[in-house]
Amino acid sequence: MVSYQVFTSLAFEVANRKGVTYDGIADGGDFIQQIAAYWQENKAELKQMTELQAERRLQEIVEP
Repeated sequence: MVSYQVFTSLAFEVANRKGVTYDGIADGGDFIQQIAAYWQENKAELKQMTELQAERRLQEIVEP
C-alpha cells in the first residue's frame, strides 16, 4: 500500500528523472499542490497500489 508521503516522494523522483526543474520554492510548492490534488481525487485507488504501480502511474501524469 502506498501512503501520501510515499506517493509524493515518488512524484519528485519521477520528475527528477524527467528533467523537471523548479525555480525556487514556489515552483516546488505548485508541484506538491498538483500531486496533492491528484491524490485526493484518486486516493482510494492509489492507496491499494504497490510502489511500482504508483511510480508507473506517475510516469504517465508527471510532465517535464
